[in-house]
Amino acid sequence: MDDRRLIPQPFQDNLKAHFKNEVVQKVLDGLRKSSSISIRNNPNKSESNHLPGDAVPWCAHGVLLNERPSFAKDPLFHAGCYYVQDSSSMILEHVLKQLTFNEEDGLLGLDMCAAPGGKSLITSDFIGDNGLLISNEIDGKRNSILRENVLKWGASNVLITQLSSAKFSETSSIFDLVVLDAPCSGEGMFRKDSFAIDQWSDSLISQCRKTQTSLLKELDPTIKTGGYLIYSTCTMNSCENEDQITSLLTSGYELVDMKMQAFHEYLVPAIVDEKTLGYYLLPGISTGEGLFICALKKVAESTRDYLPVIELKGLSEEIESFTHPLSFTHQWQPDQIVFVLNDPKEVSDRIPLSWRMKSIGLPVAEQKGKLLLPYHGLAMHPDSTPNVDLNLKEALNYLRKERISAVAKSSDSWQKVGHKGHCLGWVKQVPGRWNNYYPSYYRLRT
Repeated sequence: MDDRRLIPQPFQDNLKAHFKNEVVQKVLDGLRKSSSISIRNNPNKSESNHLPGDAVPWCAHGVLLNERPSFAKDPLFHAGCYYVQDSSSMILEHVLKQLTFNEEDGLLGLDMCAAPGGKSLITSDFIGDNGLLISNEIDGKRNSILRENVLKWGASNVLITQLSSAKFSETSSIFDLVVLDAPCSGEGMFRKDSFAIDQWSDSLISQCRKTQTSLLKELDPTIKTGGYLIYSTCTMNSCENEDQITSLLTSGYELVDMKMQAFHEYLVPAIVDEKTLGYYLLPGISTGEGLFICALKKVAESTRDYLPVIELKGLSEEIESFTHPLSFTHQWQPDQIVFVLNDPKEVSDRIPLSWRMKSIGLPVAEQKGKLLLPYHGLAMHPDSTPNVDLNLKEALNYLRKERISAVAKSSDSWQKVGHKGHCLGWVKQVPGRWNNYYPSYYRLRT
């Protein structure tokens, strides 16, 4: 942003009323500069050959890039080796590590407003194979983007839904963890998205606050006593941040020490009545865009409602042989697509049957008549290895869904192709050629 006059004056006035003059000046100066570019490497896939840069202070897998490359023309991006994510939002990785759970039980988590998926990927990595994450996005178009990003990551412990918060409130005391990156006025995105400036107004702040309050009210019963709520926004005002946390502290929650001392110079504490309610990561002070985050523990007593739960089946011999040597324990087949996941602690027993799923775990195969055809998700699993490694030109041709010629003849009709040891997808051997089975809806168009 080159001209400070583009920043709404009422916003500047609110900023001055909220923060100290030194912070205000740094933020306004920061808003005039270009956004940083950062990625988070997939910890479940090799980090070799990934893009170089400086480490994100609070994220073991985060990298601040020196310049923006053409991600679309990097096969490792399509292989799910990394995700393009603002460095400020990666603070979630550090916050999750400060939470204490019963290690004997598998965790059930919810990412309520999940698209495009960056926080879901961090949370699913944290929960691991002994737990499940429900990643929810009510907007249909954004839900499709969420499903693509989770699929490429190869996460087999994520269940994707498209539900309202009211639907979640039909049950109670089932989640160990709820992540709510709440809809907000977007002040922290001013330098990254000009639309955020165009739509900003005091009335938008008021509207967003009402939406946030409603979401928090409807999600509250779903959190177990002793469970956690992580609340964040990408805005900078107290109405949507400190005021919301103050209200929660009077309704059965207590603050969690997020242990931010190691990188305090990047943060601005949100202090009310000598209590630090959360932290701001602000343009000009942090490494990325604007964000507020707070972690709370639920201490109020809550009751458990038992409802009919989602029906998962043990692996059939056909699916077990098809997915070998990858390890899964359950399968789900709503239509023609077979999904698999690990649920060793039977965490899924808490999930009501009435919550319609867009996907459960990793989609691995499609039933067409009597044939079982491999699905893109099976190739995206972190432990999948390519049968044939393509050079850069062939890999890009494959991603464009063009014919490729680099696949050697094999006795197996189905082969996984990849680049630098990471899977990109499937090809099938037919007389005289190999058919490209990269999904048409993900096809590279550049």
